[in-house]
Amino acid sequence: MKPILTGAGLWLSFLFFLAACEKPKSIGADIIPPGDLLNVQFTDTLSVEIETRLSDSTRTDEQPVNMFGNLIDPDFGRILTSTFTSFRMAGSNLFLGDSLQLDSIVLQLELTGFYGDYKDAQMLQVYELEQKPLRENTYYNSDSISVASSNLLYSGGQSIQFGSEETFKQPYRIRLSNTLGQKILNATPEQFQNNETFTEFFKGLYLSTSPVSYVSKEPGAVYYFKPDGSITGLYLYYKGKIGGVFYDTLSYRFQINEDAGRFSRIRRQEIAGSLLDQVKQNPEVQGKQYALLQAGIPVNVFVKIPNLHSLFPVAVNKAELELPVLTEYFGGSEKYQPPSIIQGQESDALGNAGDLFTSAIFDLEKKVYTVALSSYSQRMINSASANYGFYLSSLNQSTNLNRVVLAGMNHPTRKPKLKISYTSVPK
Repeated sequence: MKPILTGAGLWLSFLFFLAACEKPKSIGADIIPPGDLLNVQFTDTLSVEIETRLSDSTRTDEQPVNMFGNLIDPDFGRILTSTFTSFRMAGSNLFLGDSLQLDSIVLQLELTGFYGDYKDAQMLQVYELEQKPLRENTYYNSDSISVASSNLLYSGGQSIQFGSEETFKQPYRIRLSNTLGQKILNATPEQFQNNETFTEFFKGLYLSTSPVSYVSKEPGAVYYFKPDGSITGLYLYYKGKIGGVFYDTLSYRFQINEDAGRFSRIRRQEIAGSLLDQVKQNPEVQGKQYALLQAGIPVNVFVKIPNLHSLFPVAVNKAELELPVLTEYFGGSEKYQPPSIIQGQESDALGNAGDLFTSAIFDLEKKVYTVALSSYSQRMINSASANYGFYLSSLNQSTNLNRVVLAGMNHPTRKPKLKISYTSVPK
């Protein structure tokens, strides 16, 4: 048991705490001649080059979040998302019983959030897969596998429409066609022998939505769900005999666990006239006023500070890159919030992104990202040839669609700025 301080011991501890909280002092400063004190200097005038770069793809298989739904973003284009997933038994040699009678089959999802306007209705579509997603395969946001387009398991004219954000705390249940439930009840013992035979028999589901239309200014939303959540799964409800006894409330849950092959497909369409299109088509004007970044369908920001070596030789005390966020592009009711964290990866001579070396949190009050660049700046100052710039992207960009518009180097009122304090050192 830890000792408990009382009386005089507690008072002495409190005095020690107050002493420890004093501001640090410049040890030895009173004995150093004033002319020998280090000369700390500051600059924020170095040129910062910043531009939008579209990435080829991002990996979306076996991520902690999957997506479905679509939205029309006037600045980034229409975004369509869907999920391909297999389901697995909890064990092997599954026995559901005898004299089986189907009640229903329900896809249940543990929703974790949304991006866009959750109140806009969308038409949900669920199809059976003709090709199963493989756990050992790598899938990217542009990938697709074969879907049984003639086997629509859910439509019925019912739409997805959430009345409030509280809805996302409740299980989202989709009753599928009895055709699928009957198929599973009719499976042979060999098809239930193990998960390999089961996923060959039932390859999985494709979850998507019909494209939304302009019923509002910025219609639609993308919904996030947890595939391995404790309530997510395909629920079979039925009646039957087990051990000679008839039960009328039997059920079985097929899971999307860590061994289930799955991935999200994320596509961008209809970007003509959008800000993203303007930046792409006119890089010398719009491309230098704005820099765009988005997760999911990666749009990254490339940064280069070409004149860092001009400060040589100095010791960097602190270097921070301030990137102003343009709040006028948050959308109606600020529905398009920026990524909470962005991350930096250095570029090599061929323009390839390397390991992560820095990150920045979005400052809600100041509306800026402040990227720590002290060690990076020191290395670039010391090197005359290895300054290839770096990429900024959204953290966890395979699991969200957050996007942001930053002020570019030629923005009329706000510009990126490197603030750097340093000390001159002898050559």
